[in-house]
Amino acid sequence: MNNSIQYFTEKEIPELEKIKINFMVNPALFDKCVKEVLQVFLQTACCFVREWLGGR
Repeated sequence: MNNSIQYFTEKEIPELEKIKINFMVNPALFDKCVKEVLQVFLQTACCFVREWLGGR
């Protein structure tokens, strides 16, 4: 589980920050931002499950 948390901290949080900045600059692209956030969380969930199942 530690690898998943480290991955999220190093890779996904900066990506979420970029999405937030893009949304603040152009709120009209709300649907795009939602899709991007969803993609980040799905990637993170896959990482957690993969580690939980013992794979990398």
